Amino acid sequence: MSSSHFGAIRTQQRVALAACSSRSYHKLQLAATLVKSATDAHKILFFPVFYAILDPAQIPTPADLESLQPDTRASVDCARLALEVIFDIIAPVSRKYEEPDDVGPTFWSGIWPWIFFMHEYREYLGASSVFRNPLGYTRFLLLLIDIYDPQPMRDIISATPGFRALLTTTWTLLPKSSGEAYETCLWFLVSIIGSLPFTDPLHFAEMVDGAGGTLDDLARLMMCHLDDVVNGSISWKFGSLAAYTRFLARLILAADTGYTVQQSTLPQSSTRQKFLETLRRHGFVPAFVVAMDTVLEACKSNSDSRLLGNFKSSFIATLELLEHLLNTTLGYQWLPAAIEAGLLRMMAGVATEFPSMFDNRLRFLLTKIFPDGLLYYHVVAAMAKVLDEVTEIWSSKKLEDTEIVDDWNSFHDLAERRVQLLDGLRSSRACDNLECGKIQDSSRCRRCSGCKTHYYCSSDCQTADWKHGGHRNHCGSLVLLSLGESSCRLGFRERTFLRAVVQQDYADGIPSICETQVIFMANHPADRFFTLFDYTHNLLRISVGSAVNSLISDDLKKAGSEWTDILSRASRSAGRVQLHVIRVSEGSDTRLWVIPLRTNSPQVHNALRQLARSIPAGSKHEDISHEVERILEDVVDLVEIH
Repeated sequence: MSSSHFGAIRTQQRVALAACSSRSYHKLQLAATLVKSATDAHKILFFPVFYAILDPAQIPTPADLESLQPDTRASVDCARLALEVIFDIIAPVSRKYEEPDDVGPTFWSGIWPWIFFMHEYREYLGASSVFRNPLGYTRFLLLLIDIYDPQPMRDIISATPGFRALLTTTWTLLPKSSGEAYETCLWFLVSIIGSLPFTDPLHFAEMVDGAGGTLDDLARLMMCHLDDVVNGSISWKFGSLAAYTRFLARLILAADTGYTVQQSTLPQSSTRQKFLETLRRHGFVPAFVVAMDTVLEACKSNSDSRLLGNFKSSFIATLELLEHLLNTTLGYQWLPAAIEAGLLRMMAGVATEFPSMFDNRLRFLLTKIFPDGLLYYHVVAAMAKVLDEVTEIWSSKKLEDTEIVDDWNSFHDLAERRVQLLDGLRSSRACDNLECGKIQDSSRCRRCSGCKTHYYCSSDCQTADWKHGGHRNHCGSLVLLSLGESSCRLGFRERTFLRAVVQQDYADGIPSICETQVIFMANHPADRFFTLFDYTHNLLRISVGSAVNSLISDDLKKAGSEWTDILSRASRSAGRVQLHVIRVSEGSDTRLWVIPLRTNSPQVHNALRQLARSIPAGSKHEDISHEVERILEDVVDLVEIH
């Protein structure tokens, strides 16, 4: 790096010295011409000529660029030429010589300021920028390949502000038309980005900036090359087919982790969440599932132990990403497309191809993600399309021999149950004028245009509830608990299906539910109560709790006047409105909905309450159960809906 070495280049010494001392573009061109004709051993001796030109103090300021005087333009042109020659010098030299440990950091600190300047102002500088065309970025990537190791050098480069932005721009400009060169560059780019830490939210922000400035730009970039993998336009001569899917999984997970570090300081709709939603809009999950299925098929037909190791590491990362994406607040929105793309077929293939290796990941999907998703109309509709294929997969001998076959069977039974419910789906409503309470087909009811949660059988009932039923005081207020159009992101079909699920589970468990209610009323005669349908577990749990003094009621009270109004209506209904609450998963959190049970008669409720009053202390459950069965057998013309 020092001009003291010029003596070794003999007759060309004067040309090199002149180029250094004058900083003349013409003389620097002469030196560059000599480099082209020099041997590799002599090329390195010219390095100080061009390295000296890259003095960070000579970088123009934004004010200098406004006028761009001739001397400023000349300085920039010299730096561009110096970088181009250094790009050419480093490759052959780095492969022949092992530099001292302190050379790499010194070299990087000297060239990076000019490289980033040329990148940031490339559109303004035009022909004077080393990045005036995509080839400049390719040459920069090839330079990185030669200097990125050892680990101390990686740490220095990866900690450089702006490095991820420039690297991502390089990603966008990979020369697809150049065949083998494209594959080589993409392989090394994947390796470098995949090794970068993303411990600061700014790291991911740089990726967005380098991709074009928006989350859509970064999503499109990921999808573009993912399509190349899936469609087979990349032969992956220089790496396994699994490399890119593994890279994407690590990148998204790393970026997401970077944002959760400071999640408490971010707005509720953080960049992290917006990016996940952007990926969903661009169809990332189904494309990713297809890519994983392609990797799996390649794995089945390959016996190379090195590649099998790559396949396994790919599935470790990709299954973790799928679990992460689907276990979010809006995870159920990702599931339909993933199911139709073959997610279950791919999971079965992983279970049989790698016995026991990924059981924990697969079990989480089968016992948590899918049961959570099967509460929603569009997930079940997607499942209906593939149920025959899934049933065939379930019956395979290979799957029967896996350790998670019971989890597969439980999920399959639940899927069949929900698909059957979907096939017979219909919707009824009860008039929210409690003096009426008429139950009829929902298409014949009129909905309140204000809150969009209350329904009436006629305009007279709507007027009566407005004037005398208290609706005037609560219409238009914040709605958090009710399944109304204005209060949740669920569409009409989703809300209808969710009510149908609760109705089915209630109908199947009526005797047990009534018995539990009787025991609660006997022990807490003065308390109003709710029945909780807890869908956050693999198997539904139904319990009864206090509507005024319990952990659940404490959460419900946070809804303020809405919960007060619900309690009031239930109390005024004379037993024709019962408080049913459901708890569902939203990623790692849970959500409560109140879906009241509406009946055309209070006869069961009144009979159960009378039974609770008459139960002597120490009564056995069997005795209560027999009395409940008798009450239910005596019911005539009872209609119950949610």
